Amino acid sequence: MGERSGKVNGKFLGFLALFGGLAAAMAVWAAKPQRDVVSSHHPGGTNLAVRPFEKGRPARAWVTWYEDRWKASESYFEGGRRVGEWHQFGRPYRGTDGEGTQAELLSAAFESDELHGAFARSHPGGEPREAGTYVRGLRHGEWVERATPGAAPRSRHYWRGHDLGVDSKALFDALETDPPADFAGLELRIGAAD
Repeated sequence: MGERSGKVNGKFLGFLALFGGLAAAMAVWAAKPQRDVVSSHHPGGTNLAVRPFEKGRPARAWVTWYEDRWKASESYFEGGRRVGEWHQFGRPYRGTDGEGTQAELLSAAFESDELHGAFARSHPGGEPREAGTYVRGLRHGEWVERATPGAAPRSRHYWRGHDLGVDSKALFDALETDPPADFAGLELRIGAAD
């Protein structure tokens, strides 16, 4: 038994070498960027969409186009999460100057997969529909809305996602200056303002 304890089994060494090589190959594969780009086309052959992925998750710029090659939307992803500015555009039309143009129907900003920053949405003809600000996915501050194109704007205020109502700037300012400790306190202050 003493003679055998100093020897290493050749099969065992072979297994270790195989296992080590397999582990190294898997590490190289995992470290290598796995990028795919999914693209689709309109029936006429023009690009419809380009959507890149990394490791199976949405990545970088995603862009879609109308049949006549005008951009329909543009959005950004990082690590599978929505980030940066997102835009949607209406179908192109001939402007008053005779040149082709298109309306921006949506402009939004994302941070870590949540709406965060300026937000604007328009009616199909490009007239403003609503505009305001999101903070970590919640409406916050003044929002200006127009129910129909050409309608008079209506102002509403939101505080951390809670609708304070029409013409509620004074209540919003008071909540910004002295925030309530909890939801019940917020409900009392909103009720008292009505």
